[in-house]
Amino acid sequence: MNVDMDDESKKARVDDEITYDQPLPGSGALLTIGDNRITTKYAEQIQDAILAEDHLNFFLNKYKYLTKSHYESIYWRGIGEARKGLTTTQNINIFKFMNGWLNTGRQQGLFGKTPECASCGWEEETQLHMYQCHHPEAKRTRTQAFKQLAKYYHSHRISTVVYVPFITLCKEACTQSTYISHDVTNPIIKAAIDKQRTLGKDLTIRGYLVPEWLEAIAAYNNDKPELQMRHLFRGLWTILFAQIWETRNNIKHGNTSIVDKIEREQLISELHEWKRNSGNRLSSGQQYLIDYNIHDLTRWTTAGLTSTVELLIQAAKNFRQAIQNEQNLITQYFNPLPTTSNDQ
Repeated sequence: MNVDMDDESKKARVDDEITYDQPLPGSGALLTIGDNRITTKYAEQIQDAILAEDHLNFFLNKYKYLTKSHYESIYWRGIGEARKGLTTTQNINIFKFMNGWLNTGRQQGLFGKTPECASCGWEEETQLHMYQCHHPEAKRTRTQAFKQLAKYYHSHRISTVVYVPFITLCKEACTQSTYISHDVTNPIIKAAIDKQRTLGKDLTIRGYLVPEWLEAIAAYNNDKPELQMRHLFRGLWTILFAQIWETRNNIKHGNTSIVDKIEREQLISELHEWKRNSGNRLSSGQQYLIDYNIHDLTRWTTAGLTSTVELLIQAAKNFRQAIQNEQNLITQYFNPLPTTSNDQ
């Protein structure tokens, strides 16, 4: 049946009459959706036309306390761009996290099991509770993860005027009290904070960010602000969430995997080496990346160790490129010798 339908579609495309108005000559449009003539990003706009209404209904049914205006205030395109290039495993975990489908106590409670937090005994372990858990290891992981998050944002050239208030906003989600007061007077940053707060702590920590953060980033560094915005999303997922989720699982299930132990030993050894040879690998402006205490590395999560090594590798690569760009070639001082056909 599928083959026959494909054959009929091909014949119809070539021989049948056009059943819609053709795009204006010279407009560059290849199709129309509703009243819009589409000229760019065809796949993206076709997907949006097919899924947008269903996704809106799904979202509002899932979060009954939110409205269509809340939905439209989320930077959906930024979410999609930020997830490009991540591994399949990362994207699966992020997808579950953003939709509230992680296997937490709340999910287990829906199937007749105890919903309480195995770490601190809280009556229901939601995804938001993972960020608020009182277990000592959970607290220590959050502290370390936020330090690494600041380094990540700084190394990816997001202005401190933007990322410091943003991290403070994320720390609010880790408290069970009301919002922490912000001493922010900058109208651009304040607008982003106020708009983000309308979505609530839970959606903020999951990465449902508002486009006002892009405006704030562009206001202080207009060099590829979309790329910096991508890292604002990724920091929440690959630094903060990855470490908190790993610690939660280790507390509940233990960590006896021999493969994970070998991986951790290799990562710790690499970080020792970076500490010893930072002067040769990093510039003076990058030394903040190795301000960790080597005696504390054994208590870091594997995700934290991995993200730090990746950050150092990228920083060293940037340093080498900067040196190469600054160095003068010998031909700038001596003209190259003329060559003849007999030269080898």
